[in-house]
Formats: sequence, structure tokens, C-alpha cells
Amino acid sequence: MENKLNTYETTVIINPTLEEHQIENIVKNVEDMITRSGGSVKSVERWGRKRLSYPINKRNNGYYAYMEFDADGGFITDLERNFEYDENIMRYLTIRLDQKMIEAKESLKLKPRDPDELDEIEDLVIPDPDIDDEEPSASDEESEKP
Repeated sequence: MENKLNTYETTVIINPTLEEHQIENIVKNVEDMITRSGGSVKSVERWGRKRLSYPINKRNNGYYAYMEFDADGGFITDLERNFEYDENIMRYLTIRLDQKMIEAKESLKLKPRDPDELDEIEDLVIPDPDIDDEEPSASDEESEKP
């Protein structure tokens, strides 16, 4: 009987002081671990260096990488154990996506727009809330006086 693969997403925060090729090697190693275990990588997004909400290991920045993949449930333990042993991975979070979450992600994907629709959007003039074009009314002037 073949194991059913679940869909997961994992986000890792990598040490930002590493050079680009070192960060790329870490991301590539994670992808290789997934494929060697019989899983398949659906997408990899490199979000880049970002400021952290709070310091981690006395660092204020981290390099974020996001991956969505299919894998067997038992593999996640091995994956996270490798994250723990890798001193360059500062934090990680892996979650299993259920069918409702997958459908919601699919519905949120941007659909291509019609060029005419884009022209209409460009023609829109959005008023600046900082600029007050209205003349003060008499009642406004009276309320300002002591």
C-alpha cells in the first residue's frame, strides 16, 4: 500500500550574515531532502532579508525562505531534526495544509487581468486625504471660537 502524501508548507529563517551562495545551498539542501524522501517540491519563495520582530541569537535580521511541498507525514520529524542541527537556521515553522487551506490558497492566486481593465485602473484619481479642498462652513468657524 502506498503512503498518501500530505501537503506542507515550511518557512525558515536563515542566518542573514551568510553570503548568497551559502543561503542558496541551504535552501537547495532542504529541497534535496524533500525529493530524496519521495516528496515533491511545489514552490520555493525566497523572501529575502527582513527585520525580525524580536532578536534571535542577538540578530535583528534574518533571511526568510518559504517552501510548499508534498511529503509523507513521517518525513517532517526528520526534516525538523535537520533544521535543529543546522546552526545557520535560526527558526522554522512547518504546517500541514488541509484541503480547505489548499482551496483557499488557490482562490487567492491572482488571475490575469484584461488590458482594458488595467487602463481603467490607471485612470482612477484617488483623492489625497491630507489635502482638504472644502471651504470651512460658517458652523465650523463658529465652533472653533472660544
